[in-house]
Amino acid sequence: MNTSLILRRLSLFLLTILILSGCKKDPPASLYEPGIGQGAVPTIASVVPNDSALAGVTAVTITGTNFSPVKEYNFVYFNATPGTVLQASATQLVVKAPILIADSVGLKIAIQGVELFSNAIRYKLVAAVKDFGVLANTVEEPFGITCDTAGNVYVSLLSAAGTGLGVKKITPSGVRTDYSPVFSSSVNKWTSMKLGPGGYMYAAANRNAIFRIPPNGGNSAPWANTGSAGVSFVVDFDFDALGNIWGGGDNQKIVRVIPGAPGSPPLGSAAFPFSGNVNALRVFQNYLYLATKNDTVWNIWRTRVFSADSIGPKELYFNFTNKFGSLAGAYSMTFAADGDLFVGTDPDTGSLVVIHPDKSAERFYPGLFSGRIQGMAYGKGTEMYLSRTGSTDALKKILRVNTQKQGAPYYGRQ
Repeated sequence: MNTSLILRRLSLFLLTILILSGCKKDPPASLYEPGIGQGAVPTIASVVPNDSALAGVTAVTITGTNFSPVKEYNFVYFNATPGTVLQASATQLVVKAPILIADSVGLKIAIQGVELFSNAIRYKLVAAVKDFGVLANTVEEPFGITCDTAGNVYVSLLSAAGTGLGVKKITPSGVRTDYSPVFSSSVNKWTSMKLGPGGYMYAAANRNAIFRIPPNGGNSAPWANTGSAGVSFVVDFDFDALGNIWGGGDNQKIVRVIPGAPGSPPLGSAAFPFSGNVNALRVFQNYLYLATKNDTVWNIWRTRVFSADSIGPKELYFNFTNKFGSLAGAYSMTFAADGDLFVGTDPDTGSLVVIHPDKSAERFYPGLFSGRIQGMAYGKGTEMYLSRTGSTDALKKILRVNTQKQGAPYYGRQ
């Protein structure tokens, strides 16, 4: 073999070695990324609240080690459902609990760039909103709703066919009994109900009267003729701190009724000018609040109650349409003790909204409500009960809501 052939073969061999070395695969990327999780397995030391949270509501604070200060690199799981990380540091995460109802879930954490999960702890996610007093396989549409001091709920119901079912009493544990039969085929539901002194229940039905039901239930009867004061429709009403009843509806006036002693006829009624169709009414800290509709604009007004015969000028409290849009109505409302005003509205607006004393407002428990909230009442403690309706039978329910705050006083309730 001549020298030139040997050199050509040697050159080809060296070129092949060079090409193969250039095609050598890079090593696999490490699970550890510097600066993310520090490469160490995360650990959970404590959780606040320590045993349970409201699903879809509560911000859970997790304390431990080896978390990432970059919020997006932390993944907190409740079983297989992720929570929403709101805040992050190397030793603490704040996470919004997911909408998952379970008595026992495994809470654990993964960090981007770290191979292993943290230790898992057992945790409980409780429903913030749940159906209440509902009969299985039955469609019932709730309207007026109220509660007594023992936490019992009273609700006016229609059947799926629109037949009045009267008022049902439902205990806190969900036991139902008949409380008051329907008044008539034309007055087949109450738009508003309130308990008053002596255990009497007062009711309105968008008529020119306030009705009354005796203590412990029974037949209802017209009690106060508001038409004699020039008020033809009473949709909603409430007691003030002096024991007077204030009511309103589709009128140019609101009405005041002085009840007198329990069980007696009213002592008198009077009307006060007020423009706007009243859909909801509530007394709070000596002010009368009214949710009204004028043409296509919804507002919440208030007027100071000085006495049975003296109220202050009409004040605009909150422009509801300006905040929530033209598709949002204000159909019911009540106050928490801290001055937060809850308003029942339409599904496009979130169904239930809250207006704070500083006039900021937002959806309450976003994602947990649907349908139209047309009645509401605080029970004992932090529980609020809602009458919900909508375009489908499935939406027609009574709901119990843990608001996490106390309700304001109902002055008629004793």
